[in-house]
Amino acid sequence: MRTSRGFTIIELLVVMTVIGILAGIAVPSFRNFIAQQRVKSASYEVSTSLLFARSEAIKRNAQVKVAPAAGTDWGTGWNVTINAGGTVLQNQAQTSGITITKTPAEIIFQGTGRPTAASVSNWEVAGADSTRCVRLDTAGIASTASGACP
Repeated sequence: MRTSRGFTIIELLVVMTVIGILAGIAVPSFRNFIAQQRVKSASYEVSTSLLFARSEAIKRNAQVKVAPAAGTDWGTGWNVTINAGGTVLQNQAQTSGITITKTPAEIIFQGTGRPTAASVSNWEVAGADSTRCVRLDTAGIASTASGACP
């Protein structure tokens, strides 16, 4: 009598069906997870650019500006530039599927590291099912939090 090795076609079809059912259950929640991570990543990018601009302003003892790359839409990306000469220090690319809103449109850090704005600035980063708020206090320190900006 010969022993056979491997799986039968029936066993293989049962395993494939179970994998298909599990994948069908997991994919919708995985999409939601990816959307939330995109929003979180974009909010951290804004926060990191603000920290970079602040440190460059202190290092150079000059005004450094963070502003959208095109018009007033932060979703198109943003630039960190030296305010006087216009030299671009950092260029952040567009984030797809994410909207970033802030008013006024730009923020300028003085050579002391403090923003020229006298009040707290907020950036609201929103995606499909998630929203985060990036806050810049009057001392120039950025922080992120879940939810919409107050």
